[in-house]
Amino acid sequence: MLKKLSIILSKLIFFIDEIIFRIFNKRFKFYLQDQLRKNSITKISFKSKKYIFFTPSNLTYWRAKTFDSKEPETLNWIQNFDQKKSVFWDIGANVGLYSIFAAKDNPENEIIAFEPSGLNLGILQKNINLNKANNIKIFPLGLADKPNSFFEMFESTDEEGGALSSFGKNTGFDGSKINTVNNYKLFGTTVNTLIKDGILKKPNYIKIDVDGNEDLILKNSEIILNDVELKEMLVEINEEYTSQFSSIIEIMKKHNFKIKSKHISEYALSSKFKNCYNYIFTR
Repeated sequence: MLKKLSIILSKLIFFIDEIIFRIFNKRFKFYLQDQLRKNSITKISFKSKKYIFFTPSNLTYWRAKTFDSKEPETLNWIQNFDQKKSVFWDIGANVGLYSIFAAKDNPENEIIAFEPSGLNLGILQKNINLNKANNIKIFPLGLADKPNSFFEMFESTDEEGGALSSFGKNTGFDGSKINTVNNYKLFGTTVNTLIKDGILKKPNYIKIDVDGNEDLILKNSEIILNDVELKEMLVEINEEYTSQFSSIIEIMKKHNFKIKSKHISEYALSSKFKNCYNYIFTR
């Protein structure tokens, strides 16, 4: 019903826009769009803290409204970082919900938000600004299995806040090919290169959620995986993607990590993501 109503209203707006253009040579739809975006703000409270998110699409609004219910174990994991000042890498930050939570939970934390999608970067930047989360740094490039090169970015949606994209190879969260809506060339590199070249500090905690390329990133991260300062990692794994699943478990065991716990979002249980778990690894 709402979708049909939105189609009718959009057609009406385009009709009005055309009339105004013919009279004033101005596009009404752009003024309306700008006003709607300026007011697309969602405020939430969680554990006595206030959060503000820019929500210009249905998906970004959903992400904001499910902030504390989609992955409560991830929030709990972040809150229990055992260092007074932690370096946290959020690989696959999307619009930055977990980066911002880590930033506001402890202003002493240093957060690197890795997000290569052009659709999400603007929202991520806006959310950081709205929450005054100045301890977040954006890494707007992709992580890959080869250093310093251009790779293909495959996106399955053109909606802001979208996920299910892939960088470097056209393989989704379940190992199948992505039906791409957008694709473009983007510069990327490996974790090992970032550390060797002194671009980033070694992390104490890492979250990896990139919908299918987690194993490729880990295979080229030996420098930090071998470093005892890396305490724990949270990695999203699809257990049905068996080749990747076994590869990730093997990599983590090789570097003396063990499974601390695994969790699944209640929103995933009745969907195609019903076998996607957040694995928390510790030494």
